[in-house]
Amino acid sequence: MIYENYKAIYKLEEDLSCKITFEFSEKGIKVTQESDDYNSGCSFGHAVKADGFFNKVSSEIPILKDPLTDEILD
Repeated sequence: MIYENYKAIYKLEEDLSCKITFEFSEKGIKVTQESDDYNSGCSFGHAVKADGFFNKVSSEIPILKDPLTDEILD
């Protein structure tokens, strides 16, 4: 992903119309999805769209774990 000025843009090679923009702020993250077909765009599945504002709830660095084994991921 390209990250610049508190903004990251994600694009899929398999779906050239897919573009997901992440705009970061102190309060959270705004996600905007663009696609030619929202029924299957960005490989999410039928009628799934990733738009919205997600509030920041912590400043701690997250610990990523495998959901099946609870093993910490790098």
